[in-house]
Amino acid sequence: MEHIFHPLPSNYLPANVDYMRPPERRAHQITLDSPATETMTDFSSVFAETIGPDVPMDEANQLMIKRGIGLLLVIGATNHVIGLLSARDIIGEKPMQYIQEHGGRHEDICVRDIMTPHDSLPTITMATVAHARVGNIVTTLKMAGFQHILVTETDSERRHRIRGIFSASQIARQLGIAIESPQELANTFAQIEATLAK
Repeated sequence: MEHIFHPLPSNYLPANVDYMRPPERRAHQITLDSPATETMTDFSSVFAETIGPDVPMDEANQLMIKRGIGLLLVIGATNHVIGLLSARDIIGEKPMQYIQEHGGRHEDICVRDIMTPHDSLPTITMATVAHARVGNIVTTLKMAGFQHILVTETDSERRHRIRGIFSASQIARQLGIAIESPQELANTFAQIEATLAK
């Protein structure tokens, strides 16, 4: 039997009509004693931003600017993570070092040339993070000498996968420490430690 769909009664929008807005939520203030998960970018609820290794560096930079992000997971041909590219990699010394070692022009540099390869990326497990505090993450990042640390977990088939990531600059912002640009990230740990001392 074929359904008959009747049109719904409609009208025109009158003047001075407001629109629905969700209630204002205050930003949750974290401290170094807050659960670590409150500062983790969790890929089970936020899509990971990715890029291929052969993409030109300048194109990767434009993608970061457009999306308002500071890092990208670099994905290889088999959809596995082969590295990490941060804004700091692009605007720091890596491009000039690459040109000095290999020659070529700035615009010829690709993501693979300046990314941090997978076997140089520090990781911690989600099981560890579940019981950790923000202060533990800050100390771990500092000891590793990185601005980011990946969080891994094992799926039901016992395969490793990346569950999320911690970023020193994001933690600093959530602690109320202003980081103006990636160039200033070198001061991030000093600023966090100053917060620790208060």
